[in-house]
Amino acid sequence: YVYVYVYLYVYVYVYFCVRACICAHVYGNMCALLLTYVQVPFDVGNMPSLTDHFLGSNQIVSLPPFLAQLSSLAVLQLDGNPLSQPPVEVLKKGCKGVVRYLDRFLRVVNGDANLDLSELGLTSVPSPFPIGEGEGLDSVDILVLSKNQLESWR
Repeated sequence: YVYVYVYLYVYVYVYFCVRACICAHVYGNMCALLLTYVQVPFDVGNMPSLTDHFLGSNQIVSLPPFLAQLSSLAVLQLDGNPLSQPPVEVLKKGCKGVVRYLDRFLRVVNGDANLDLSELGLTSVPSPFPIGEGEGLDSVDILVLSKNQLESWR
């Protein structure tokens, strides 16, 4: 009888979690129940109407530049992740600050040779740069770091 109760409990729990995810997706939100992410799923970049993105309590270290394409994003919850990118100074500026930061890297990914990291309140140069897999700063000709509080180059 114990197995029946455990099976029934798990079945009901999964049923309502999946149903909640479907409802969240229909209303333009993203639900990531029962999953632990180490990186943001690439498909999220194809959801321009996404308004709320809850990625808390995962193992995400770096945010990808494609998140800057989410023009409707108003809430980006990242608590409980071991993030190194974007830097803490940028994270403190909230969702709009993070999107602004990632947009500058997205421009490099799309072929711009200038990386403007000015006026972000940085205390050190972000490293590694969140350009993308297999991509580095080789394509950057000009790196602008003015109007920050730089103390060191990591």
